[in-house]
Amino acid sequence: MIFSNSIYLHYVNLSHKSNTLNIISYNFDKQRNLLMSRNSMLTGRNTENFSYDSLGRLVRTYTPHNRQTSLVEYTTNGNIASKTGVGSYYYESSRPHAVTMVDNTDSIVSTISQYVTYTPFNKVHTVIQGDYELEIKHCYCAFMLSLPSNLQTMIYLTPTHWNDYRLIDSGNFEKLEKFGSVITRRPEPQAVWDKSLSEAEWQKYSTIDFVARSSNSGDWIKHKNIPDSWQIKYDHLNLTCNLKFTAFKHVGIFPEQAVNWDYIHSVCKANQGLKVLNLFGYTGIASIAARSAGADVTHLDSVKQVVSWTKQNMESSGQENIRWIVEDARKFVAKEIKRGNLYNGIIMDPPAFGRGTNGEDWKLERDLNALLKDVEKILDKNRFFFILNTYSLGFSAFILENLVNEIFKNHTAEKEFGELYLEDDFKKKLPLGVIARFTNLKK
Repeated sequence: MIFSNSIYLHYVNLSHKSNTLNIISYNFDKQRNLLMSRNSMLTGRNTENFSYDSLGRLVRTYTPHNRQTSLVEYTTNGNIASKTGVGSYYYESSRPHAVTMVDNTDSIVSTISQYVTYTPFNKVHTVIQGDYELEIKHCYCAFMLSLPSNLQTMIYLTPTHWNDYRLIDSGNFEKLEKFGSVITRRPEPQAVWDKSLSEAEWQKYSTIDFVARSSNSGDWIKHKNIPDSWQIKYDHLNLTCNLKFTAFKHVGIFPEQAVNWDYIHSVCKANQGLKVLNLFGYTGIASIAARSAGADVTHLDSVKQVVSWTKQNMESSGQENIRWIVEDARKFVAKEIKRGNLYNGIIMDPPAFGRGTNGEDWKLERDLNALLKDVEKILDKNRFFFILNTYSLGFSAFILENLVNEIFKNHTAEKEFGELYLEDDFKKKLPLGVIARFTNLKK
């Protein structure tokens, strides 16, 4: 199975020993209800249409070629009561939603055994029946949570292509991470739960600890002979990240951002020649992902040393010709408005607090609204994509939803809102920011 970037099911490819047997494609509405399916094996009678009730439940299936209708009825607790061709459903008394038997009136329910495997996110991975195997491939979205119809769907995103990075454990306001050969122990205010490994195991794993001196600075304490700078690869996009220890506990990348790198690269590769602006660009892996996919990229950060770091990442990744800007983001955007410059893609990852090149004060909650209003003026309205990522304790995805829906209402596209997270080896999910994104371009 192949899923779209919005995690709609796009098509199913059924094969037997590498030979394609059938392809089934699907169309969905904006509520992600399946409206129609087409089966490549059934020429002339290959279409099914679907209808839903006010709760979004399937109630009717209709096949036009033979005018056949199948109905689904539900009990008051939401269970399926009956289906055309299947008959009545029966449930276990101690577990009221556990099906124990169906009438199987038309013998359409298979009695052949199947073996099913699941991903770490409890999504079906393979279905095996004898010599036949159905493999399901998911996009980098881990899963989606469907909210009530008056709310927009929230997305929850985590990287799935890292080889050189791993979140080993998290808890008690710390995280234990592996960046290539280096294992770091750092403070993490979101990790409010208990660690899974013991303190002795954390000490055994860690090659270097960050010890905070204040809320935004500290010292690194080495336990083993490791270099002060090193490289890791993001093989999925052939990107090289140059890492080093900073006084702010960072090492040069935020691994959860890999989902954004994938999204940016996918859009830029499918739509050559896009003009892209990366505001608050930090060490620039997002800029390099766009450039490697053929985009014309402008990278901005207010810290000159960080821009130099980005150049090193660009060169190590075999890329060139990124335009560098060292300036306050708000001042640069205001100048671009006056110049009449437009961008097809704008990437924003503003900090909670910061300073511009001349000491200009930045506070996310106070300044984001006004900056977004200016950014909207330089985002092209014909061909566009936009990504806004923020990390600030207590900053909800609903805040981004309210801002983006209002400010970018003239950019017609499906808008997505949600969270980024990393999952440790013990399946604990560490939230690492909220996201808003949209595009009217193919991916």
